[in-house]
Amino acid sequence: MPEEKELRTEVSNSALVFEGNDYVDCGNGIDLVHKSFTIEFWAKRGDTGRSQAFLRQSENRRPTRNHGLHMGFRTNNQYCIAFWGDNLDTQTPYTDRDWHHWAGTYDHQTKRQRLYCDSEPAVEPRTATDDCLATGPFLIGSGYNPQNMFKGTMAEVRIWDHVRGEAELKADMHRRLTGHEPGLVAYWPLNEGTGDTVSDKSGNGHHGTIHDATWQDDATSALFKG
Repeated sequence: MPEEKELRTEVSNSALVFEGNDYVDCGNGIDLVHKSFTIEFWAKRGDTGRSQAFLRQSENRRPTRNHGLHMGFRTNNQYCIAFWGDNLDTQTPYTDRDWHHWAGTYDHQTKRQRLYCDSEPAVEPRTATDDCLATGPFLIGSGYNPQNMFKGTMAEVRIWDHVRGEAELKADMHRRLTGHEPGLVAYWPLNEGTGDTVSDKSGNGHHGTIHDATWQDDATSALFKG
């Protein structure tokens, strides 16, 4: 029995490692078109100084304006949420390779885009010209071309159907969710520790298929309380 408990603890603290040529395909079911949303996750970059995406959604690699969504970094290390030509970038570059909690929000009513790092506002809000119109597969670790695929480690990817504020982000960033929280669209803890599937714990069925990314055990124990 003690050995079984130890194994569960180790797996629960696993995270997914990307080498810049791999990703997770979470299917076509994520619908953020003309809606408010929050996307948040933990990530630890493996390199800096290049364009790379934590995640994206689009029908192809060259979508029309507002028909693509991605969150990631520019070559100058500025963090961004981008609707393909309708984007918010931070003014401050981030150059370290430590774990950080990243979040981006969009308010459909006001068209305001916001970015957060470790639950703190990373830049002044921006008013988008249009809503996010991205459809197609939701990919974790994937950019629009092989040169901007993510390299590093990720955990706790969450999508909500509303704008979460600074206090909400701070309250939940260091705890695992149950999957039953109101407004949760998708929740991938990325802590399975084995296999080629990541489970959507929200109950909405947006399970993901791993394409070559690998597991790292005991990667996130310092990030979560309890």
